[in-house]
Amino acid sequence: MTDEQTVRLRARDDNIGRYRRLLQTQISDVEQIYIQSRFAEERKAFTAVGSITIATRATQ
Repeated sequence: MTDEQTVRLRARDDNIGRYRRLLQTQISDVEQIYIQSRFAEERKAFTAVGSITIATRATQ
C-alpha cells in the first residue's frame, strides 16, 4: 500500500466516523438525509480504495 493510499483510506475512515457520530445526534430530517447520503458515498469510496489496494498487492 502506498502512502497516498494510506492517507486516502485514513481520510475516508475519519469521515465515516464523523458521519456516524453526527447521525447519533439530534438533527433535522433534511440534515439526516444529507449526512446519510455522504456516509454512503464515503463507504463506497473507502471500499473502492481498499479494492484497488488489494488488487495492487495481488499483482506484485
